[in-house]
Amino acid sequence: MRVIRRFLFLVALLTLVGCERSIPASKPTEDVKKPEPAPKEKPIALKVPETFPPNDWTHSQLADYLTNKGVPKIRVQAYPLLSRPGAIAAKIIDSEYTDFIVYLCEDERRAREQAGALGKGAFSKGRFAFGFLNTTPTNDDKEVVPLIQAALK
Repeated sequence: MRVIRRFLFLVALLTLVGCERSIPASKPTEDVKKPEPAPKEKPIALKVPETFPPNDWTHSQLADYLTNKGVPKIRVQAYPLLSRPGAIAAKIIDSEYTDFIVYLCEDERRAREQAGALGKGAFSKGRFAFGFLNTTPTNDDKEVVPLIQAALK
């Protein structure tokens, strides 16, 4: 009981006398610690493919991409007679006179090898190898192939 009386006396004394030091509402004192800011969340990074075209693309997806880039006369036509193990052949230029062929290879190394085997004017991009069956490109090939090359850069 004695302890409670002392406590009440101190409370009454402090209430009557008041605080000697007033704390302005706008300025924190040195004694009051500022709350630490919440840790920032890491920004979500967009996943950009490491290779272009992406490794999971098919001839059809390549043709859709080229069409969206404005390349005319694009249509996939399978060419199984020229397919090889690890390299599927198709024509993508919509012309009966084209000699331009596209191989979808198992990896980029195989695509570079296939482009080398196709000879002059052949190139590779990602898992695709592009080239001519004959050494002399047709008029349709001369028109469309530079547009394909530009769209893939």
